[in-house]
Amino acid sequence: MRGRYDEESPRFALAVLPDTQYPFDADSSDPDPLRETFHYLVSERAEANIAFVTHLGDITEHGTEQEITLAADTFRTIHGKVPYSVLAGNHDIDGQGGPAAASA
Repeated sequence: MRGRYDEESPRFALAVLPDTQYPFDADSSDPDPLRETFHYLVSERAEANIAFVTHLGDITEHGTEQEITLAADTFRTIHGKVPYSVLAGNHDIDGQGGPAAASA
């Protein structure tokens, strides 16, 4: 079935995304390249047998509410289509371990 991961296959792929903060930088945001990457992962999920997408942190540049909102909107491209996880990085949290947007 198109767009589905084949659980029976012994071969599968994991997509790993590190450091996407620059497309969400409030001063020069352009999430289109990442959105296109997500469209590619969705369209190639069955062919490449993509089981999971993981983000390794630093989603945003400053962790502001505006950047987080833009990132969330971009991640909706894969939401419900490819399982994924997102890890907060040092750009995404304040020095106290909370969301950076809380201290902005």
